[in-house]
Amino acid sequence: MIKGMFLFYVISAILGILFINSLNFFYLVLLFLSLLFVYRKVSIQPIIIMVVCFLFFCLYRPNTEKNLPFSYQQFEVKVKSSKDTYSIVNYNKQSILLYTDQKYTKNDVLSFNANLIKIENSSSLYGFDFKKYLRQQRIYYQFTNVDQIILKAHNPPLSSKIIQQCTKNLKQSTYTMVSMLLFNNHNVDDLIYEDLKTINALHLFVVSGFHILFLNRLFCFLFRWLFKDKVNYFSFLFLIFYCYLLDFSVSVFRAVFCLIFSFFDKKEKFTALDRLSISGFVLLFIEPLTIFSLSFIMSYTLAFILIMSKNIFLQHNKITNLFLLSFICFMIMLPIQLIINYKINFVSFFSNIIFSYVVIFLFILSIISMLFSFFKLNLFHSIYQTFFQSVHWINNQFQPLIFGKPSTIFILIFYLLFFGLLIGLEKKKYKNTLFFLFSMIAFTFFLYHKNKFIGYEQLTYLDVYQGDCAVIESKWGRGVMLIDTGGIKNYDIANQKIIPYLEYRGIKQIDLIVISHNDYDHCGALDTLKANFKVLKVINDPSVQEIRLGSLHFTNLNKYYTQYEDSNNQSIVLYGKIANATCLFTGDIDSRLEKQITQDYPTLQIDILKVAHHGSKNSTCKEFLEVIQPKIAIISVGKNYYGHPTKEVLNLLKQYHATIYRTDLNGTIKIAYPYFFYYIITAKS
Repeated sequence: MIKGMFLFYVISAILGILFINSLNFFYLVLLFLSLLFVYRKVSIQPIIIMVVCFLFFCLYRPNTEKNLPFSYQQFEVKVKSSKDTYSIVNYNKQSILLYTDQKYTKNDVLSFNANLIKIENSSSLYGFDFKKYLRQQRIYYQFTNVDQIILKAHNPPLSSKIIQQCTKNLKQSTYTMVSMLLFNNHNVDDLIYEDLKTINALHLFVVSGFHILFLNRLFCFLFRWLFKDKVNYFSFLFLIFYCYLLDFSVSVFRAVFCLIFSFFDKKEKFTALDRLSISGFVLLFIEPLTIFSLSFIMSYTLAFILIMSKNIFLQHNKITNLFLLSFICFMIMLPIQLIINYKINFVSFFSNIIFSYVVIFLFILSIISMLFSFFKLNLFHSIYQTFFQSVHWINNQFQPLIFGKPSTIFILIFYLLFFGLLIGLEKKKYKNTLFFLFSMIAFTFFLYHKNKFIGYEQLTYLDVYQGDCAVIESKWGRGVMLIDTGGIKNYDIANQKIIPYLEYRGIKQIDLIVISHNDYDHCGALDTLKANFKVLKVINDPSVQEIRLGSLHFTNLNKYYTQYEDSNNQSIVLYGKIANATCLFTGDIDSRLEKQITQDYPTLQIDILKVAHHGSKNSTCKEFLEVIQPKIAIISVGKNYYGHPTKEVLNLLKQYHATIYRTDLNGTIKIAYPYFFYYIITAKS
């Protein structure tokens, strides 16, 4: 084995895993370029090893489904992990999704009657893809029609029992700090978790290299008198046990593996990059799909860049290095943060400089707090409380900037420019450094304003279950308009559906919301949306005649709202052109008003019809369809007890040759007309 080549071996393994799971030939091109680069540097032997690594991981533990029974029957399963609303359970050596009303403990044995079904596609075109996430953990099925769940056995693992004993006497703030800093548990307080995530400081609270190195030195310092020259071996045993307590998390495993490896590599036959690569290779051999986990991506990306930047840090003093370290970490995390949250809080650059030292102090205090808790003493509770309050204050004072989800091209170019910047810093070519720095700033600025460069309109019908919500984007970023917001009792449509989509698209504000009428399933999410997102104007007056926004122009066709007492026929009925198509938004009007509209507009032709009242039998009459002749019919509907959409309406739409899209079956529906042709994208098909 040639020193310094292990990075290329693990890159070949990663490309093999990515290729076999995506069948994207781009990864073959990257492999070829890597082989070409290595061939020009060294002999043929590394080339052969790289090809072998690629082929091995293409064939090793493929991500394929197993056949399981689908019939309704009794199941007995063991819990692998559990969240507030679902658990991952083991049945017949297969991980399966189980939605639950309560949180269970690892190793709990549950019994129930149920069916098995394949996990469905997400109903959203944006945000977190739960099905993809589960598939990357080899989870392909979920239980449905679950009868009463019976807890047959409760036997938490030893690691959970030990952690519980270590934290059971702690007050809330102390418990939260100790759980996060010592035991990698970030689910103890949702508010604190979101605050740290928003200011991009969450990675400081993940047990990693610094924490492991500190614990190793602390153990050696405290017990050298007892174990003498064998103290390092006992320290390593302690760290492996600590690894077990943290369920061998990626960052902890990497740090412990590299520390032990470097200790035994006294002749320095391996570089720091080799040790990092070998630790990654071991993780991929245990589970190839680890490559898709966020912890693997963040941990190894940060470690790789910091190792590659070591010569930069040798050239400067400690204060300068502190700023450089914060800057490098910030730039590494920027694309990853945008992939996760679609937004960046630039105060995180400065907060990380401060917090990096504060976290060291808090880590030491957390160890002391945990040890003294066995004597029923709660030390430093007020310090932890003050820290969390400060983080919350910073988060509220400095709002993040919404960029939207970056494209793959943006990520590749950004990191290429970043590597150019690091090379410039290392070689002290400051003109080159400034060029790459300003190029990155300009490129990021372009991403922030990307909607201003989109020269076509877009119409998106969000899946808000039994309700309506359409998002209309004007060309050249000149305005965003919503028609209705949806609304479900005891479910936050605004924060769960609407805002994530707007942030995904890089939308900073809603210029106008039109509420067709005041039924809850059309306006229930409005107040929450206004409280959590910038909204400039709301129109809910049925007397409105025209609406203009950027390139958009709508006319209200409902002149008869005063003739009706029910709110449905008081709906604002908007007609206009979007994405080169004539569109009609009908709210919840019934057939009486439909006939009146067609009498007023006997030549009204519609390309895209938002079907009235979710497909109710009292709407979408034959006379109406005879006039408007819709090409596309959108039915915004969810599970309901009204029979929406009715067979009568569906048959009528088919009779008039309308292509039907339903949010309950197709999920979110997006329509655009970018390059002289329409495209329609749906989440589920």
